[in-house]
Amino acid sequence: MTASIGSARSLLKRIAMGASVFALASLTLSASAQTHNYSSSTDGNAALLNEDIDGASLASPSPTPQYGQSNSYPQYQSRWSHLAIVAGGGLTSPIGNTGHYETFGGNLRLGGGWNFTKKFGLLGEFEFNSDKIPGAVLANVGAPGGHVHLYGITADPIYYYWNTQKVGAYAVGGIGFYHKNTIYTAPQPQQFCNYFYGYCGYGVTNVTIGQFSSNQMGLNVGQGFYWKAFGPDSHAKLFAEVRYEWIDSPKGTATKLGTGTENLIPFTIGLRF
Repeated sequence: MTASIGSARSLLKRIAMGASVFALASLTLSASAQTHNYSSSTDGNAALLNEDIDGASLASPSPTPQYGQSNSYPQYQSRWSHLAIVAGGGLTSPIGNTGHYETFGGNLRLGGGWNFTKKFGLLGEFEFNSDKIPGAVLANVGAPGGHVHLYGITADPIYYYWNTQKVGAYAVGGIGFYHKNTIYTAPQPQQFCNYFYGYCGYGVTNVTIGQFSSNQMGLNVGQGFYWKAFGPDSHAKLFAEVRYEWIDSPKGTATKLGTGTENLIPFTIGLRF
């Protein structure tokens, strides 16, 4: 009886030891497999990351072209970039009937406005023309000298119909209000004094002996060219333009002599933005 019990205990110990060894071996194999899977997963993720990085570098968009490289007109980036400014001066030539009463003179033009689009804008301009009166006309009037001053305030649409990176062309014209003043002068002696030095003397100066002024409406139309002399990215442009101007001014009366309707060709050069 005692021998049977001892044999049973010995068998149970062997079975327990065998189960322990099998369990330990199973745990070791499981841990090794998990480590291998983690390493493979890590390697795969790294490869995917490398592919994503390379793909992103290949698929990155090309830089946006800057003005002056592929565009031929300023891209409006702010509200103030729509602002238009013009300043210039030049020569004025009377034509037609006006050429009998006036000779070559000069002009000044200042203005500002708004560019609604890349091609179309509206300008408000002030202009001043000053022409001399020919000697034959002055002799008939009995005045030694004289000139005609014309002031204008106009509203002028402008259209840029052709442009490149450096040069372009535009058409401009409009209507406005004009004030014309015909002035006759004569030299007269005049006393002048310098009270600082305590000195007085006499000289000759031209004084107005007669004038005729009028207010009327008029119109103008012209053509201009510009050049981006300061670089293709600059908003500043040198320009040269020629216009035809017609102002319906009266001829005057027997006592107040005007020169009649104005037909002028102002040629102007200057700077515009």
